[in-house]
Amino acid sequence: MVTGLSVRGVVNSIQWYTYTKQLNTNHLLIDMLRQLTHLALLCMAVQSVYSETDTNYRLNTTISPSAYSILITPYFDTGDDKAFTFDGEVEITFTTTTNINTIKLHSENLTYTSANITLMNGGNTVNLLETNPLEFEDKYSFAHINLASELTSGVEYILKIVYTGTIRDDLAGFYKNYYIENGVKKWLGATQLESTSARKVFPSFDEPEYKAVFTLTIDRPANYKPSLANTKLQSNLSLSNGYVRETFYPTPRMSTYLVAFLVSEFEAEHYSRNGTKEVGVFTRPEAKNQTDYAFNFAEKVVQALGDYFGIDYYSTNSNLKLDHIALVDFKAGAMENWGLVTYRESLLLYVPEESTPYYKYRVAQIIAHETTHMWFGNLVTCHWWSNTWLNEGFANYFQDYITAMIEPDVAADDQLIIGSVYTALDADDVPDSPPITNNNVNSPDEISGHFGSITYQKAGSVIRMIHHLIGDNAFKSGLNAYLMAK
Repeated sequence: MVTGLSVRGVVNSIQWYTYTKQLNTNHLLIDMLRQLTHLALLCMAVQSVYSETDTNYRLNTTISPSAYSILITPYFDTGDDKAFTFDGEVEITFTTTTNINTIKLHSENLTYTSANITLMNGGNTVNLLETNPLEFEDKYSFAHINLASELTSGVEYILKIVYTGTIRDDLAGFYKNYYIENGVKKWLGATQLESTSARKVFPSFDEPEYKAVFTLTIDRPANYKPSLANTKLQSNLSLSNGYVRETFYPTPRMSTYLVAFLVSEFEAEHYSRNGTKEVGVFTRPEAKNQTDYAFNFAEKVVQALGDYFGIDYYSTNSNLKLDHIALVDFKAGAMENWGLVTYRESLLLYVPEESTPYYKYRVAQIIAHETTHMWFGNLVTCHWWSNTWLNEGFANYFQDYITAMIEPDVAADDQLIIGSVYTALDADDVPDSPPITNNNVNSPDEISGHFGSITYQKAGSVIRMIHHLIGDNAFKSGLNAYLMAK
C-alpha cells in the first residue's frame, strides 16, 4: 500500500509518457498530449506559497505504529452511571527511528485508567515518570506519555492503555443512535471516524500516513445481534456478565479513520457468500424489504470496479468482506470504512413503487462512490488531508462512469457534466477558490473544510478530462500501475 503520494507520484506511476507513445499518431500530437496532461496535473497541484494556519496540530513524530489490538465494551441504556459509556483497551505495537523518552499520540475525551510499555519480545516494562507521567494538550488532542528511561531506536515496543469513554451523541467517534420497533426504542452504537475522530474512540496516531493492522474485539450485550466490523468474525465467546466477546480477523494495513464497527440488532435480508467473496446489506429489521436493489447493485459494482482496475477487491486481503449498513441517523451521506460501508438510510434503501428513477440512480451512484474508495483512499491513501482529492476525485468520477456500465440506461457522462463539471466551474469562479492540493490544512476544522466541490467535483472533472485525452486503454493501464505500487 502507498502513502505519501503527490501529484508528481501520480504522474510517475501512471506513466503518461509510456502510454502516449502507444498512440497511433505523429510526434507533434504526442508532444501536445504530453504538455496538456502535465498542464492538467500541474493545475491540480497548485499550492498556496505560505501558511497562516497552526501546524502544531500535526504529530511530527518519529514513532511508526504497525499494529493495534483494540477491545471495546459498550454500555447502552443500563440505568446506572455506566449508561452510554464504554470501556476500552488498546495495545499499540510500534518502533521509533530515534531514541525518545516521550510518546506523543492523539487522544480526545478519553479517561485513562492505566498505561504501560513493554518490549515486544522480552516483556520488560519501561517505567513511566513518577511525576507527570501523563500530560494532555486538549487544544491539539494530544496525550504525552513521559518515560523514566529512553526507548531505543529500531526496537519493537507495545504500549497498552486502559481507558473509558463516552458513547457520543454528535454522530462522530463512537456514537449512539436509536430507532423505534413495535413501539420500543432500540439503541445502537455506530462509528464515524473520518477525518479526526479515531482519537475519540481509542488512543492512536490519528493521521492517515500512520497505517497499521487493526485487530478489533467487541464485548456486546448478549441480547444484541452479532457485531459488525471491517473484517470477518474470527471467534465469539459467551461471558459470565451477559455479554458476548467477538473478535474479528486482522484488517489490511490501513489508516485509523477507516476503523469501523456496529453494535446493534440489525439484520441482513440478503447476504452473499461466493467462496471467500462476501457482500451484505444490513438495516433495522423493519426495513429489510427495501434492500433488494442496493444488494444487487453492490454485488455488481465491486466486481466491475475490480475488473476495470485489474485488482480484485477480495484479493487484497483474505479477511475482507464488504457490508453496507443503512443507519437511521448519519451526519455524512456515506462513509467508505474498509469492509463496512455506512450510509444514511435514505441514501441506501430503495422501494421501486415509492421512488423515482433518479432516486434509484442516486442510490447506485453513492454505492459506486463508496466502493471506489476501497481502491482509492483505502488501498492507496493520501499522506495528508491536503491531498484528499486523490481519494475523492477518483470516487467522484467513477461513481458515474462505472454506474453506466452496470445501468446502461443511465446517461452517466451527462450526469457527470451536470453534477460535477458545472458544479466545479461554479465553485471555482471566485477569487479565493482554494487549490485542489492545499497545504493550509492542519486543524480538524480546516480538514473538514477541505472536503468540498474542489476536492470532489473539480478533481473528478479533471480526471475525466485526462481519461478522454489519453484513451481508455492507457487510462486503465495507468490506474493499475498506480494501485499496484504498494
